[in-house]
Amino acid sequence: MAIMAQYLKISAIKGHDTLISHILDAFCQEIAKFVVFQTHPFAEQIVSILFPGRHNLLILWRTNLFIKFNRLFTTEDLSGVLRVASLKTMDI
Repeated sequence: MAIMAQYLKISAIKGHDTLISHILDAFCQEIAKFVVFQTHPFAEQIVSILFPGRHNLLILWRTNLFIKFNRLFTTEDLSGVLRVASLKTMDI
């Protein structure tokens, strides 16, 4: 299993995005399969039950993998999570 990422820094020069594949190890493959095929569809069902009139919210959950409840994660969100994890790891 692999994850495809886009490299955007030289898109203007090349005229298209560059795709970069990242091969996952066995542990990460199992986690990814669990999240994509079990956890995420269950979350979609819960969103459709709890918020029946919010079609845009259901589309957000259906089309994106990383969501912060009612919006996409931002760079600041992810930086904050990494900061907290780093401080705990370094025992600061």
